[in-house]
Amino acid sequence: MAQKPKGLKTKTALKPTSFRRKEKPKAETKPPHGPKTSQKGLNSSEALQKKTLKHLEKTRALAVKSKLGLTDWEDEFLASVSNRIKLYGRAFADPELGITSATLSLRQGLKVKQIANKAKPKQEQDQKKKTDLD
Repeated sequence: MAQKPKGLKTKTALKPTSFRRKEKPKAETKPPHGPKTSQKGLNSSEALQKKTLKHLEKTRALAVKSKLGLTDWEDEFLASVSNRIKLYGRAFADPELGITSATLSLRQGLKVKQIANKAKPKQEQDQKKKTDLD
């Protein structure tokens, strides 16, 4: 009788193939092609547009309530940006001005941020500066 190699010793007998666990075919879990969808059925670009429009309206309302208010240029700027987002999905067309998937260009985002900061009460701005320095 031939000797078995040392690494191939088995203590238990092998089970016949009929008793082995059968693997179920796996369902494909690949993500669907195209833009990602959120839980509410909006794709990521629509959700970003909705979020941007909400932020613009919040900025406008905050600025109107503040003592300084909105200048004519700022009011026209916020209105035109929100209209372009509603019509085209974003407020700029040149890819050199910002990320192509973004709704606002870099400069437009900066201006909206400046308008929002101008409208905030002075106390909130001072507290934010103190926390930034700490």
